[in-house]
Amino acid sequence: KQWYQRRVRGCESLILIDNRLSELTDLTLPCLTELNISLNLFTSFSDLPVCPRLVTLNISGNRISKVDGLQRFKTLRELRVRNNPLLWKEPRYKQLLFERCPSLVKIDGMTRESVFLREEQEKAELN
Repeated sequence: KQWYQRRVRGCESLILIDNRLSELTDLTLPCLTELNISLNLFTSFSDLPVCPRLVTLNISGNRISKVDGLQRFKTLRELRVRNNPLLWKEPRYKQLLFERCPSLVKIDGMTRESVFLREEQEKAELN
């Protein structure tokens, strides 16, 4: 474990696609700006490593079902979260993610502005 921690500690980009991973909480990655952990078994953003400089996160195709834990990523700007239970459980998942993480600019390719504009348009159509 210590060897692995030392080896990845200085990484700026890390790709761990389809490795059946479910948690990486014992890792601290101070230089990491991009993390792709798609197609794994993560159930929560709290299961992810400490990444104080993380800018881009791809967690598509996991088992994420709630937004808890996302707020600790203070520098996160882009999130890919497709194909997670959260999308089916919470129709407003993008709005919730944007609210929980103010630094986010894009979720699944959609900007903050376009998501909230679409929500306003849908509300107007209902009235």
